[in-house]
Amino acid sequence: MGAARYLRTPAKAFDIAFLDPPFGTNALAEYVPMLDAGNWIKPGGLVYLENERAAGVPALPPLWELLKSKSAGEVGYHLARITARV
Repeated sequence: MGAARYLRTPAKAFDIAFLDPPFGTNALAEYVPMLDAGNWIKPGGLVYLENERAAGVPALPPLWELLKSKSAGEVGYHLARITARV
């Protein structure tokens, strides 16, 4: 089952998620909103994201706090924390 299809199933909230989709697919733009909308990550949970360095920091939902953003070679890597939902 592909990631997008899986994220459309009922969520079981996790403490941490790793998103490292194939480069050149812009998949983070699809997966990040799906993670957020489906409540896949518990409040206080962490999300590690990788993308092409040239793409910069991926767009994050309002309740996601960017903790770190760095690069190595052609890879950009980012760590976000999910804040408590109101």
